Amino acid sequence: KWGNKGMARLEWFPDVQEYHASQNGFQYYELPSSVVLVPFHSMNAANPGHLVWDDFFSIYNLLHMFDLTDYELLLMRYVLQDNERGLWASCDFTDEKKKNCKHMMEKFLPLMTGMDEKSLQWSTTEEFNFVPNVPGQSDLVCAANALAGLGSLTDHGFRKAHGWVPEDYNFTHNYGRGGLFRDFRNFVVHNLELPLNPVPKIGPHRIVFSVNSSDIPSRVEDFQAQMELVQQHVPSAKVESYEFKHLSLKDQV
Repeated sequence: KWGNKGMARLEWFPDVQEYHASQNGFQYYELPSSVVLVPFHSMNAANPGHLVWDDFFSIYNLLHMFDLTDYELLLMRYVLQDNERGLWASCDFTDEKKKNCKHMMEKFLPLMTGMDEKSLQWSTTEEFNFVPNVPGQSDLVCAANALAGLGSLTDHGFRKAHGWVPEDYNFTHNYGRGGLFRDFRNFVVHNLELPLNPVPKIGPHRIVFSVNSSDIPSRVEDFQAQMELVQQHVPSAKVESYEFKHLSLKDQV
């Protein structure tokens, strides 16, 4: 999405921190063992499609790979520290984009953490606020469980131009992910405390269109022609349309 120059800014490797033990021994704070820390750089969390499929689904993929889907999730959005403007379309590209990212992250976070208001919230690397029970003992905060590195787990991979050039369609990153998509669906539905109703094997089926949902005028579509075409070719289906941006998260799901 950002090209080789932009991707180079995302290259990282953990720094080994030398820490000299005090007279009281080696001291550090530690997050609860039930927590998994996931630092990530969001591609464009201001757009719920990118947030869910490039951020949340990739993070779920990591959790699934290491059998950590039952752990409490602490998401930490990484802010680049190179003193340059944020990557194009990313959460730090403009102040408006940062505000919209925060709004969307907070609205859709229950998909990943559940509906309990006491559940862990998300933060950025610049805003993380750790309040220990006994303050002042150390300047280190450790996590027994942590995952990082979305890379090719995203819907776009790391070499595509977001579907804008023909070469983007030479290969896909979603081979063999059908079962994983289903698991992700069940994961978020469970987190919202909604019933895991099976999809009926016989009709009539519902076909739902999201209409007029973009804040970009050139992308506002009512899909009326498409809905009429679907109804014509699948007359047994129940075709519905909603402006999802006006619905609560539960109602959307």
